[in-house]
Amino acid sequence: MNKYYLSLVFILTFGQCSTETKTIRYKSYDRDANKTAVYTLQIPKGYKLFTWTGDHVRQQEYWYSDSSVIYLTNNLGSNAINESNIRQQEGAYAKRFQAFLSNDTITLSGVDSIGKYWKEVKLQKICLGYAGVENEKLEIFERALTLIQ
Repeated sequence: MNKYYLSLVFILTFGQCSTETKTIRYKSYDRDANKTAVYTLQIPKGYKLFTWTGDHVRQQEYWYSDSSVIYLTNNLGSNAINESNIRQQEGAYAKRFQAFLSNDTITLSGVDSIGKYWKEVKLQKICLGYAGVENEKLEIFERALTLIQ
């Protein structure tokens, strides 16, 4: 009986630690290079996808049942998901604006007003990030923002 109990505990423990992921792709047209760029990420499964398009802006949002979200957008100037988090962090909005003007890369991150983690990475052509992440899931969301070559 103890052997079966130990096996069950082992399976449940390590089963909870390994999160199933899904490979997603975000396509964005690069006007300067006159071609489509494809960005690939490995994100946790269990999301609902919302896609927003209009006026040359395309945004994909991957929402989870705990209200956390991963997003990708070609809107480099302003993003509604982490906008208030960035404005509340001293100096972050100015840094982001400067990176936008100089077409530079910048990473901003912090903790929101209710203690959940957020992050935004502005690359030269896209922004990606997360918001509403609890401490227990932070490592999973950090890995999810790693672009796959």
